[in-house]
Amino acid sequence: MNQKGGVEGWNNNKILETERLYLRRMTQDDYCSLCKILQDPEVMYAYEHAFSGQEVQEWLDRQLERYEEYGFGLWAVILKETGKMIGQCGITMQDWNDRRVPEIGYLFQKSCWHRGYAMEAAAACRDYAFQTLDMEEVFSIIRETNLASIRVAERNGMSLKGSFVKHYYHCDMPHLVYSVEREPKHRRRVRYKGTHPRRFEEKYKELDPLKYADTVEKVIRKGSTPAGMHISICVREILDFLKIRPGQTGLDATLGYGGHTQKMLECLKGGGHLFALDVDPIELAKTRERLGKCGYGPEILTIRQMNFADIDQLAAETGPFDFALADLGVSSMQIDNPERGFSYKQEGPLDLRLNPEKGIPASERLREITREELEGMLLENADEPYAAQISRAVFSEIRKGKEIATTTQLREIIGNALSFLPENERKEGIKKSCQRTFQALRIDVNSEFEVLEEFLEKLPDVLKSGGRVAILTFHSGEDRLVKKSFQRLCRAGVYQDFSREVIRPSAEECAMNSRARSTKMRWAVKA
Repeated sequence: MNQKGGVEGWNNNKILETERLYLRRMTQDDYCSLCKILQDPEVMYAYEHAFSGQEVQEWLDRQLERYEEYGFGLWAVILKETGKMIGQCGITMQDWNDRRVPEIGYLFQKSCWHRGYAMEAAAACRDYAFQTLDMEEVFSIIRETNLASIRVAERNGMSLKGSFVKHYYHCDMPHLVYSVEREPKHRRRVRYKGTHPRRFEEKYKELDPLKYADTVEKVIRKGSTPAGMHISICVREILDFLKIRPGQTGLDATLGYGGHTQKMLECLKGGGHLFALDVDPIELAKTRERLGKCGYGPEILTIRQMNFADIDQLAAETGPFDFALADLGVSSMQIDNPERGFSYKQEGPLDLRLNPEKGIPASERLREITREELEGMLLENADEPYAAQISRAVFSEIRKGKEIATTTQLREIIGNALSFLPENERKEGIKKSCQRTFQALRIDVNSEFEVLEEFLEKLPDVLKSGGRVAILTFHSGEDRLVKKSFQRLCRAGVYQDFSREVIRPSAEECAMNSRARSTKMRWAVKA
């Protein structure tokens, strides 16, 4: 690649050169060439309409303004062989996630598709962004159904960063956000005290399972869950019941780490389609990328950031499902990451939200409610035997003007509240009460019981006749809701059958994964 001024005879408008192309600034003389691109409905499908002559002119004016404001924009792509403009490609500043980011974008004449021109031009723009503009990271924002552009982004070294829904021309368009960072000169490995990493962020090998597969396997064999991972539970029991066949359409209502999702996709064997939902934008993006690297793209898997209480909205688009799964447990990677504030074991913000972009964190919730409400919450959501003592201790601190902002602050209050326990029972008693208190707050902050009740009511309407659903629960309150819903709807003739007894993980699975011990599985079949 030659940069501006790097090729003899270039005028001031020319920016880059590749093997077959060169990129230069557009001028008003490019209007007719732009019309061939922007007025073609197939080229412009991502914009939901072909441009009018006026819109083409506005587009061109916008690029000229970008050259003046930023020094870059979308450039004309010229095919060296003919000297003709065949497309546009360049860098523009776009809004994403409450900030402005540099995006590599392109559009080419349809007659020039599938010849590698987009990849060639996009790679040159990436290098220009890093080497000349000194940018640290560049992005590509792509419509979810645009498989060709997704492949270009991935070949350009980009990985999935996030997703969002764009409202354009009265349409909701799901978009994916890909990015690549400039290679650091040198990155030292994580340093830690002692011979073994202890903190979440120090476990760099576990956090990179593709590179350190041997380390991850060793951790799993010891009966632990590697940092940043989640081991799916009852996989064999779920698949045995769902009886997934190629060509079917299914729903994973709780995507999480994607372990169950991947196993269900394997059963589809490339036929049919799976829809997967999750409310957590942080883990959803990571899972989408992980499954994409396994070969599961939008042609067989659609991932939405959506609460499973809204499955009726999804089914209105997709039609009913042959099978569905809901795993109601919190994923290990959420619990283990101290920044998410789900665990009392490590210092972190007292948050507990599954979607940190919505609602209020647990620390604020404690300031909103009364002592009696907290006591009731601990009893109802966690069957906490020391609910009265813990709620009194919490509100004693709040009345003193102290803010309970971190996980360890709440843990210390619980410990002090239960100091009356016999010494030989105290450590275990405080541990159990911490677990129950954090669970009760999490259920409250995320309205988990209310959301589950709404999901269970809507569930039969999104299943086909004979459709099968399996639900994993980890809490007695959840299990009661699922059991009563299945019983009631079976008596009403909505379900033709349901599980009279819970199905539990095998002893062998519980030995390998201690987090499986409280799991209960129930199932139902639509009439």
